[in-house]
Amino acid sequence: MPSMSSFANHRPRAYFGLLAVAGLFGAVVVPWLLVGAANMTPDKTLIAIFDDRVANWLNEHGTASSDLLFKIISLFGDWLLVAVVLAAVLRFARRRQLEKAAGLVIACAGAALLNVVLALTFRRAHSLAATNFESVAQGVNFPSGHSMLALVAYGMLTYFVLASTRSSVAKQVASVAAAAALVGLIGLARVYLGVHSVSDVVLGFAAGAVWLAACIVAYPRLVAIAGTRSAPAVTTLQPMTS
Repeated sequence: MPSMSSFANHRPRAYFGLLAVAGLFGAVVVPWLLVGAANMTPDKTLIAIFDDRVANWLNEHGTASSDLLFKIISLFGDWLLVAVVLAAVLRFARRRQLEKAAGLVIACAGAALLNVVLALTFRRAHSLAATNFESVAQGVNFPSGHSMLALVAYGMLTYFVLASTRSSVAKQVASVAAAAALVGLIGLARVYLGVHSVSDVVLGFAAGAVWLAACIVAYPRLVAIAGTRSAPAVTTLQPMTS
């Protein structure tokens, strides 16, 4: 049986598809595994209590200025995120870096699909009684889509910077720090604005991290596929016979 490395080199399209399916599946399963682990605690209301305390503390210490600031930050996980992704895709296309453009689009499209799937599955787990639930999934809303999409999109852009041979160490460090700070602030903004709880954001980050890791692992295969398509065909000259 051929090794996975041999399979990846000889059948990059199949390997790419396998990684994509595994990444999507893992990104759906991991949040539910975290919920399952939390359900093992004796008191399942502890997480809900923690979420409420954090939300109440942020609400009590909020100001008009912080309200405006976090609303703006939250937009970087919403339509401003779409603008950033479109701008990056157009830039990659102009520079003929079609692999990066395709990789970013695939990553964001997969994250959007995950957001829909997770939202539906967590809604189905909600209890009909609003104040009495038997599982942690019934005590949370659903994974934060803004947090997940932000982690995936800005994570892929940061990966491109880290993978570039033209990027200096200072640029790489600054890119990682900026992306981590922005993604973290987006998650905090969702809690501050009362749209999601801390648990929702954590589950969104968990799902996004799994999908981002799959995209990063699969990206070299995408480059290999593009290289195969762009490689010139080799013609073999047949000897002339009289």
